[in-house]
Amino acid sequence: MARGKSIVKGFRISEKDAELLSARALESGMKESDYIRLCISKGPMDHKEIRIILHDMLTEINHIGININQVVKNNNSGLYLPSDKDRLLAYMQRLSLSMAEVVKRLGNN
Repeated sequence: MARGKSIVKGFRISEKDAELLSARALESGMKESDYIRLCISKGPMDHKEIRIILHDMLTEINHIGININQVVKNNNSGLYLPSDKDRLLAYMQRLSLSMAEVVKRLGNN
């Protein structure tokens, strides 16, 4: 089968989605039809912006994990302080906020 473009698809979208499509295609320096083809042919990991977001999130999780390990080590050594509980809660809150930010950013792509 030839790889030429011989099928035409017509579809309806809202005015808001049409504006978003136009803006994203323009930002990418592409025609709208080329932008749509790009979007349907690529998976999430093919998008540089998503890879960067996920890499940043993984780095943040690793740093938080190291900090949590230090708190747990102190607890196991009998050196656990009430301030360690506050630190642990702060790390978990930071992790939660980071996850929420990633979800928000990915939802806007």
